[in-house]
Amino acid sequence: MIPATISRRLAAIAYDSLLFTAIMIVASMILTAVLNGVFDQDFRSLSAIGKIFFYLYYGLVFTGTQSWFWVKGNQTLGMRAWNIRLVSVSGKPISWTQAFTRSLLICFSLGLGIITLFFDPKNQSLYDRLTKTQTIMTDKDFVPGNQDP
Repeated sequence: MIPATISRRLAAIAYDSLLFTAIMIVASMILTAVLNGVFDQDFRSLSAIGKIFFYLYYGLVFTGTQSWFWVKGNQTLGMRAWNIRLVSVSGKPISWTQAFTRSLLICFSLGLGIITLFFDPKNQSLYDRLTKTQTIMTDKDFVPGNQDP
C-alpha cells in the first residue's frame, strides 16, 4: 500500500470542501424551514441552548455524511477523483467507529490535524494516527465499497 501524497490529499480536501459546502447549505435550508414553519423563529431569536443544538445539528450532518462516504465506499467524492482511499492500518475497510471518530476529530480541530502531514515520515495526519487509519493511493479500476484491500 502506497501512502497518498500530500498534494493529492490537499486536492481531495479542496474538492470535498465544495461538496460539503453544498450539503451544509441544503441542511441549513431544511433547518431554517423547520424553524420558521414549525417554531416561527429564526436563528437570531434562538436561545443559547437553541443555538448549541443548531451547531450540533451541523456537526452531525458533517460527521454523518463524511463517515457514510468512508464506510460505504472507502472514499469521499474528492478522494475518488484523486485516486486515494481511506483504510485501516491493516488494509481493511474502516469501521463506523473509526470513521465517526475521525470525522469528529476533524470537526473539533477545525481540520488543523492535517498539518502533521508535512512533518510525518509515514505521510499520516493526526487523524490517521489517532484512529489507526491510513490514506493510500488506489488504482483507477478501484470499485468503491469493494472489501478487498
